[in-house]
Amino acid sequence: MVKRLSIYSALVLLVCSCINEPQSGANLRVGDSLPEFEVQMSDGTIVSNLTLLGTSALIVFFNTDCPDCQRELPVVEQFYKQSFVKGNAALIPAIQPADNRVDMRYQVVAISRMQSGADVAAYWREQGFMMPFSAQSDRKVYELFAQTRIPRLYAVNSQGIITAMWDDRDMPSVDVLTKAFE
Repeated sequence: MVKRLSIYSALVLLVCSCINEPQSGANLRVGDSLPEFEVQMSDGTIVSNLTLLGTSALIVFFNTDCPDCQRELPVVEQFYKQSFVKGNAALIPAIQPADNRVDMRYQVVAISRMQSGADVAAYWREQGFMMPFSAQSDRKVYELFAQTRIPRLYAVNSQGIITAMWDDRDMPSVDVLTKAFE
């Protein structure tokens, strides 16, 4: 009986791990401008609200321990791979140029929430992901965007305005993401 109760408790904690969170931070909505932020991506590039001006972007917040994120990250990776301009299809899986924006229709910015770079890198290798990521060991960048819920995705236009957003309640397919950038 004690063993069964322990297993039940562990399952409840796992299922609620992405939802049951502290309430602090912003609560951005469609139509809002991006907040001021800056992150370094795993490929060495710096991405900020200013560097995104002039290009459309998908900003994704995740934690690789979150089951919903584990289901959505492969969708984001597929969307990332599709973002390459058709003439540059040969770049995948080859190494991309240093300035991906030159060869991409839109930029994908994957930012971890409360997770080390080593943990994210290990998960990326295990999954075979190519998209760059920014590992954030705290909630500082995330809280500029949201209070709760991951995965959390924001479609942003070239003027830095959020045009669509999703979270764990309505995770988008590749088709839905594609339509958001048409």
